[in-house]
Amino acid sequence: MKKLTFLLVFIALSFSSFAQFEVKINPVSLLWSSFDISAEYGFSEKFGVDVAPIFDFGKTEYNGYEYKNSKIGAVVNPRYYFNPNRGIDKFYVGAYLKFSTGKSTYEDDTYIKNTRLALGPNIGYKVTSDSGFLFDIGFGVGKAFVNNWDSDITSFDEDLLSLFSIDFIGKLAVGWRF
Repeated sequence: MKKLTFLLVFIALSFSSFAQFEVKINPVSLLWSSFDISAEYGFSEKFGVDVAPIFDFGKTEYNGYEYKNSKIGAVVNPRYYFNPNRGIDKFYVGAYLKFSTGKSTYEDDTYIKNTRLALGPNIGYKVTSDSGFLFDIGFGVGKAFVNNWDSDITSFDEDLLSLFSIDFIGKLAVGWRF
């Protein structure tokens, strides 16, 4: 992980001549007790990389019981922008890589664990103003190459859940460009 972080920082610094940086938040995610904030760095007028950490500390219901989630991860989303007006804006296509791992617990003794690694294409559109305010909407569908489940619940069917390898991402965010 340290090598990947170092590589991303090195790449970002080597392309600092364009240097657009945006911070975005998805207010809709709060409805699901999830905190969705992301940052995008523009390497050129047509290419940027959006990075969004995953934090989920909400609740999940299973078999009539409420489980508390503790899930972390990240989504890395390189994007190519077609005909931008203000650099890294308007229509884009890209790919995403999503990793998440977490555990849901019920009264500290019953658990459900999941680790997931997914990859897929996405499309979207970003509008920016002269002042720096922006609106970003996007959608992606991919495949989970790793989808491991584990639980100490006897009726829990890990094999059935591991078959669902379709993955989705969505973005409805507002933010600011610096």
